[in-house]
This record gives sequence, C-alpha cells and structure tokens, in this order.
Amino acid sequence: MGQFQAYLPDSILQAIAAENNLSETAFWLEDSGGNEDEFTGRLRWFTPTLEIDLCGHATIATAHVVFSSRPSARRALFKTMSGTLEVVRGMDGRYEMALPSWRLPAAGSAAGPGAVLLA
Repeated sequence: MGQFQAYLPDSILQAIAAENNLSETAFWLEDSGGNEDEFTGRLRWFTPTLEIDLCGHATIATAHVVFSSRPSARRALFKTMSGTLEVVRGMDGRYEMALPSWRLPAAGSAAGPGAVLLA
C-alpha cells in the first residue's frame, strides 16, 4: 500500500475500478496533520462504470485497513461526496458507522421514483 499526496486522474481511477470489476473499488488519501489516535482522510468509490456518492461496506473495509496499520487509532474520519463519514472502533474491536440520511421526494411528486435512484 503506497501513500499518495493526491488522487490519480479520474480516468485512471475509473480504469482501475473497471479492471478490478468489483461492485466498488475504494480509493483513499490521508490528510496531513493527523495523529496516531485518529485518522483523517478523503475517500472515493468507483464502480466498474462510474463514481458513486456513498458505499458503506467499502468505507468499513477502508477503516479496517487504517485501523490494522494503526493499532492505537479508535476513530477514522473520511471526507466524501456524501459528507464526512466517521467510523469508530470500539473497545471490543467492533466498528460503528452512522450513515447520512436524505429526504425522499413525496410519492407522486414530479421527481418520480427514478430520481431517488439516479440522484
């Protein structure tokens, strides 16, 4: 695992995700100025065909990588397109994460059901 200062170009990230051919591929960077007890960084997710706003299981997996390399860390903060996501490692080793919530359009609204899926 290499440490990068900036993301590769989007086209390369997308090509890597397409080559992996998994439901999502996560790419993360550590922000400078962190400490051993808390990780802060940026996180992005790509499917084989596009970048997505949120992926809970890939966030937990990324936090696991962070926590495995920093045994004293108890909290990971990821800046994402969906806002800042926090993963906490409890004393029992379990991970907890609160996901953001969005308002759904009212049934029968002009937005229609597809707007929620494609937004």
